[in-house]
This record gives sequence, C-alpha cells and structure tokens, in this order.
Amino acid sequence: MRYRIGAMHIGQILDTAFEVFRDHSKTLLAITAVVFGPYLILYFGSAFSGVWPVFKIISAYKAGAWNTYREHYWEYAIGLGVFTFLHMVFTVYTRGALAIAMASMYLNHPVSTSTSIRFMASRWWPIPKTFFMMLPYYTWSSIGMIFVLFSIAMLGNGVTGNVLMFTIFIFVGTAMTLVSSIAYGRLCLAFNVVILEDLSGWKAIRRSVSLMGGSWWQGVVLYLARFVLGLVLVGAMRFIPSDYAIFMLGVFINILLLSFFIAASVVLYFSTRSKRENFDIEYMAQYATA
Repeated sequence: MRYRIGAMHIGQILDTAFEVFRDHSKTLLAITAVVFGPYLILYFGSAFSGVWPVFKIISAYKAGAWNTYREHYWEYAIGLGVFTFLHMVFTVYTRGALAIAMASMYLNHPVSTSTSIRFMASRWWPIPKTFFMMLPYYTWSSIGMIFVLFSIAMLGNGVTGNVLMFTIFIFVGTAMTLVSSIAYGRLCLAFNVVILEDLSGWKAIRRSVSLMGGSWWQGVVLYLARFVLGLVLVGAMRFIPSDYAIFMLGVFINILLLSFFIAASVVLYFSTRSKRENFDIEYMAQYATA
C-alpha cells in the first residue's frame, strides 16, 4: 500500500489527500479542465466579450459611477445567477469524475483521464438526480458565498456611506456560511457514494449522513478550510492592478481548490468507512492475498 488507509483525524486526511494530489496532480487537474472546460469557455467568453457586463460593473463601482452601475446591474445580476447555477452543475460532474480517479489512485489502481470521465458519464442519471435533491443546499451555500464576496469587495473599495449595507452583507454571508458548513459536514460524501457505491438520490444522501455520523465535524473543517483559504487568496489578489488578471486568476484558484478538496473528501470517505465498517481491515486482507 502506498498511502495511509484507515480511520484518520483531519490532519492525516489533509496530509494523505495532499500526497495523492501531489503524485497525480496532472491527471486530476486534466480531468477538472476537461469537465469544467465548457463552463470556462462560456464564462470567460461572455465576460471578455462584454455580453455579461461584469467588468463594466467593477469599473463603475470602483469609480463611484452609480448611473452606469445601475444601468448594467440587472444584466450583471441575471448573468451571475445563470453562472452560479452552471457552476454548481459542472462542479458535481467534476466531483463525479474526480471521485473515481482519486479513489483508484488512493487504492493504488490509477486510471486514466478518459476512463474517469467515461465512468462519470455512465452515471449520467444518478448524478443530476442527486444534485437536484441537494439543490436547496447548493443554492443556500452559493448565496452565502456571494454575500461574503460582495462584503470583501466593499471592504476593498472602502465602506464610506455603505456601512449599513456592509454590516448586513457580512453578517448574512457569515451566518449562511456557518449553516452551510454544518450541512456539508453531513452531506459531503453524497456524490462519492453515487460514484463508488452506485446509489443515488435520497439513498446516497442518507448513506452520506450515516457515514458522517460522529465525523461530521471533519466535513465542517474541510468546508471552512476551503472557504477561508479561498478568501485569503482572493484578498491577496486585490493588490493586482488589473481587473482582468484578478478575474482570471480567481477562477483558476477556485478550480485548484475545488480539485484538492474533492480529493480530500474521497480520503474522508474511506476514513469514515474504515471507522464504521472496517474497510481498512478488509482492504488489507485482500491486498495481502492478491
């Protein structure tokens, strides 16, 4: 066995996930790029072509040009809603492809990028079925993130005259994020179950809740770790003078964090199975007789 297998604390889970991610980063990032590619083309294409007026909104906000800001606000808001939904959809399919790849690598039977994507595609119905059942959670989580990001944008450009709005945004965003993290602590293994156990819908969700019983706080830590790390990196980018560079770099940082923490959730899946079902003992017995 190449990697630690068994019930682990959160530090060991992150350390093992980093080892696997480091050893197979090219394949894992290639899978993410291929599955997420259509979304990125649409996202960047609409932004840089001006169809989605995100840069007009950013420039107007920084300059205090409120007439221009209001002129393009609803176009921007509609586009933001569309891309938020599409991001959720492409994320769950990416999660599916990465789950089978990461599990195979973790158990020392690595598969190719194309094999992972084909396997994910074979779950064409269980993945969206489970996604739509979890859509309220994803919507809540995304809205909370939007509130927090808007708060950071306001803080970066000064909150003079907008103190009340800033206070509301940061309070609502933080509260929604904390609720999301607790829910994630129960639901974080659902798509791993869809891919690795061929369950779907409520069965996959109940299975995730069952596996995370007693370990839910590890899921909370993973959620908050990704959230805080993302905020730190986004905050550091505000010193970059180009809005275009910040926009692109933010997307690529999000993809990198997404890939790593999906990998960590797979290690968490096997850790909880080892804790509750002695998966590690069964696997070592099979490994020894292979």
